[in-house]
Amino acid sequence: MPLRGIVQVRKEEWRALSWALLYAFSIFLAYYILRPVRDEISAADRGNLQVIWTVVFLVMLVAVPLYSAVVARLPRGIFVPRVNRFFIVNLLLFYAALRLLPLGARLWIDRVFYVWASVFALFVVTVFWGFMADLWTSEQGKRLFAPITVGSSLGAIAGSSLTAQQPTNNVVRTAYQALSAVLGGTQSLHTNSFDEALGLPTQEAVTVALRTQQILAYESGVADQIDPLAGSYFVEAETDRIEAEAAELIERIDDLGGAADAIEAGFQQRLIEEAAYEIAKAIETGTAVVVGVNRFTVAEPEPAAVLTVEPALEREQCRALAERRDERDSSAVAAALETVEQAAAGEANLLFPMKHALGLGATVGEVAARLVGVFGRYRPSI
Repeated sequence: MPLRGIVQVRKEEWRALSWALLYAFSIFLAYYILRPVRDEISAADRGNLQVIWTVVFLVMLVAVPLYSAVVARLPRGIFVPRVNRFFIVNLLLFYAALRLLPLGARLWIDRVFYVWASVFALFVVTVFWGFMADLWTSEQGKRLFAPITVGSSLGAIAGSSLTAQQPTNNVVRTAYQALSAVLGGTQSLHTNSFDEALGLPTQEAVTVALRTQQILAYESGVADQIDPLAGSYFVEAETDRIEAEAAELIERIDDLGGAADAIEAGFQQRLIEEAAYEIAKAIETGTAVVVGVNRFTVAEPEPAAVLTVEPALEREQCRALAERRDERDSSAVAAALETVEQAAAGEANLLFPMKHALGLGATVGEVAARLVGVFGRYRPSI
């Protein structure tokens, strides 16, 4: 089945879809970097797992209603960044606790992290899919949610492959992964920075990731041929196998009512989690070798540089947003947002009134708030 017969993206949707793919990739990359840490904690503290799970359950009982109350009161444009910042600050606090508190506190830090990671898994993914549901119309969702899940799948695969141990090994991993993508005929390529298992990438790591793509494109010669591996029995056999498995998955999704209904049923998320679990189990048992992690390790690895983000950047962004709102024509923006809401309530094409409102200076959060008033909020099943 041709790819264009499965994924139909209009020209004006590519920009937003690209950002959505990157967002999905980043969220699931972070989740599947943290998940093995959580699983390792549970494996090391098996005698208290029932107590820890009970605590997770009780925290969820409190957190879910609180989350619903906050979502109902804050526009998505404000709520989503605040949720992500909240979890970033939490990670910094865990880092500080591990560095500053005595070794005897490590066990309790691990237990708190286990509970926190469970909450992170629920809310960050829920916020992401809720944001996606606000961003796209129902018709767009049916067409575009499937490719967006590709971004989350790639994030899950990359997140489970990047390692904090001997992080420079990730340069080699990423180069081979990128080469495989090019040989497979990819039309869009993203290379991970080698230190993403440690935090936000440093400028050096970003540059190495970019140079990896440039070396493949301009030095290696692999991009000079449309299909360098054409005719290879192994490649053709693997292509047939993947195509058959993909067709089976598409059929299962169709049986569930389509991509949007499958997402609501948790189908794609369950498959991603099962795959990540199998990879983590294989690494833990040694069935799968990860150089520098479960084989060829070093006793005392050299500390890697970690990016430090200046707090002044947030203040500058808030100042720029306030300045933008002061300079725009507030009455024209209000009228344009009213037009957006009317179009959402009717059968008109939403793209043009949204584009007009954004052109006048309306924020994405303000436009999304009007759409939420008409369509409501997406509530995925976890």
